[in-house]
Amino acid sequence: MKEKSSTIKDKDIVPIWEELYMGQYFIDLVVVGILIIGITALMGVFANSIGEYIFGGSKRSEHVRQTMKTQTGWNFVGGRKISR
Repeated sequence: MKEKSSTIKDKDIVPIWEELYMGQYFIDLVVVGILIIGITALMGVFANSIGEYIFGGSKRSEHVRQTMKTQTGWNFVGGRKISR
């Protein structure tokens, strides 16, 4: 009986660059995802700030004033006293 020699066929060889494609794809996916989420979050902050500045008018500090009015006479419980 003649033994078959173990030879590597061309289809069994996987070039190293094909193995790297998946890692590069994953890194690109993560970077793009972070950029999209980050830019979306920043756009919301900027839009809110611009909207309050342009359309807020005299009511910009309405919530702060109402909170101060509600908390008048309250006792401070622990923590530091907030300077107002």
